[in-house]
Amino acid sequence: MDTSPNSLPASRFPVWTPTPGSRDVELGRLPVASGRLAIRDVYDLERPQVVLAVPPGDHRVWSTECYVRPAGTADEPVLRPAYLSVQISDAAPAYVDTPKALYHSNTPQHGVSVYTDLGIVLLHDADAITAADMEALDQEWEQAWESPSDYAEVRSGSGATVITCKTVVDNTRIPILASFDDENRPAAIHIDLALIDIAGADVPVVGPRSVLAAKSPQGKRTLAQLFRRRK
Repeated sequence: MDTSPNSLPASRFPVWTPTPGSRDVELGRLPVASGRLAIRDVYDLERPQVVLAVPPGDHRVWSTECYVRPAGTADEPVLRPAYLSVQISDAAPAYVDTPKALYHSNTPQHGVSVYTDLGIVLLHDADAITAADMEALDQEWEQAWESPSDYAEVRSGSGATVITCKTVVDNTRIPILASFDDENRPAAIHIDLALIDIAGADVPVVGPRSVLAAKSPQGKRTLAQLFRRRK
């Protein structure tokens, strides 16, 4: 398939080309025995915002990190998550589009997306984590947010796995995309963490709060207090 922009249907995009210096960070495998992948904000206590149909099994999860520089500073760029992805087949991706075929509800006009309040996204088997689990894991969510790492793996009392990822931005709606092979079969799910657009940029510039907060003790305390205040 020719994946040049002029050859693609209007709703499709060519596969994103990594920017200079970007890297993939392996986050392990996520069991999704039910075939229902949940994508949610940490404050979605009753039910996930998004559930996508995927093949049942253990799926590779990885983050694509790119360099960002806090706006208005001369600080050295730092690597932050740009895309959080879940591989659902071994096929080579040919194009990127909305995952509406995997979304059982009517696709919203703005596309499939997840709203993040605090700035942390959760992935898990939709049938493995209950509303009671979300409440019981309250301290684990806080620890994941306070950690200097952008990622965490949390286990529920029953042993279900949740992978968490911080975002550069908070209080925003984050698009969810999918890559497809040349036979239009889904290859992977991609959560666009609003760091760069699909064309890429060598060193995107972002606001200093989210980038620097997890890097300094003062910032971590502030965000931990914010976490507690919003609960």
